[in-house]
Amino acid sequence: MKRLVVLVPVLLALLAFSIPTAHAASPFRVPIPPIPYDIPADSCGFPIHVDVPVDKEYMTVTTLADGTQIWVVRGSLKQLVTNENSGKSILVNSSAPGTFTIAPDGSFLMESQGEQLVYMDAAQQQQTGLPGLSLITGQLTLHIGEDYGDATLLHLKGRVRNLCPELA
Repeated sequence: MKRLVVLVPVLLALLAFSIPTAHAASPFRVPIPPIPYDIPADSCGFPIHVDVPVDKEYMTVTTLADGTQIWVVRGSLKQLVTNENSGKSILVNSSAPGTFTIAPDGSFLMESQGEQLVYMDAAQQQQTGLPGLSLITGQLTLHIGEDYGDATLLHLKGRVRNLCPELA
């Protein structure tokens, strides 16, 4: 779960990383590869690069009859978040266990508990009230529309650490 941040770039990369559902029994367990990614400037006002120095995550994937996939993510994840303009970096532990429920249309529900790195584009910040890049500690339930579109914050109980000013 750690990646959503909404670590969704990684989620989208994993979606593209065609999980073998046709030939594998459901559920099955898959390691999550460490995939560095970039966050556009519209999240914090400057471009951000995220490296993954520690990734011991795995997910258990279950596919329902209608094509919905349920990913249960566990393991250790540390991410190095860097302002590409200034070079300033922050190492965060984002090892929150969580569940992603991915609908056939590509929309998904993310549920996590613990520390979760989450980023939002400008429109999603307006929709949810969350900062552009945050480390959320606690319980989070978030729905993201198809094509990483509209965001709806369904539940948040915990602390939101806005990383944008820290990286500026």
